[in-house]
Amino acid sequence: AKVYQVVNLDRLAQLTGVLITPALLWEKGIVKSRSKSVKVLGDGELSAAIKVQAHAFSRSAQEKIEKAGGTIEVLHA
Repeated sequence: AKVYQVVNLDRLAQLTGVLITPALLWEKGIVKSRSKSVKVLGDGELSAAIKVQAHAFSRSAQEKIEKAGGTIEVLHA
């Protein structure tokens, strides 16, 4: 089974106007490892559109991002 670093939407909500990538999350200290895959979970609310690249998204995270006008891109490790 794949081991993911998980990030909730509430941690991403502040990162508007930039492409959110695993490298950016690592640089900002939101995830601890630069090399492990990142999964976005749906805890939290979004008030603005965000663009997110990650290796996996929960269904609720995908729905909330798209409902707020944002986009997701699934990365393949």
